[in-house]
Amino acid sequence: IRTGSRSWIPAMVAWLAFLIILPLPLGNVLPALALMLLGVGLVARDGAWVTASAAVAAVATAYPAALVMAGAAWGGEALSRLVPALGG
Repeated sequence: IRTGSRSWIPAMVAWLAFLIILPLPLGNVLPALALMLLGVGLVARDGAWVTASAAVAAVATAYPAALVMAGAAWGGEALSRLVPALGG
């Protein structure tokens, strides 16, 4: 890895740390794996590991996003059924 091309790494580490602390079921496995791959890539100075880490980080970001979208869809449907039942 070239030294000048690592400016995005602190932002990715901060984002993955944020994802790890979210209270989601099995939500910390993928961000932890991405951080582990990043560490291996930085120590070994191997761009393939760092690229794999970025790919896993993208999947780790998609998981909570999918949960939020599913919750909004299912929650909105449940709320639309609940409001008439409550007389609203």
